[in-house]
Amino acid sequence: MPTKKQLPVPVQRPFQTRWVDAYELRQILKISRTTLFNWEKKKIVTAVVLGGKKYYDLSAIEKFMETQPKKKSKR
Repeated sequence: MPTKKQLPVPVQRPFQTRWVDAYELRQILKISRTTLFNWEKKKIVTAVVLGGKKYYDLSAIEKFMETQPKKKSKR
């Protein structure tokens, strides 16, 4: 009996979201604790709490930053 040719199973990419804690996020963006706190209050960034520690989705923050207009430097 001939066997059916099986189609390859589409490979899904592994979990692509990069999670960073508050310290790492502040270091990457060069912002203070107060700024991060204010961004959370304004719902600019959202945190996920795991084990009592906050983690932020870095790719979502990058997308948000890309949509913001660039500031002109004062020179």
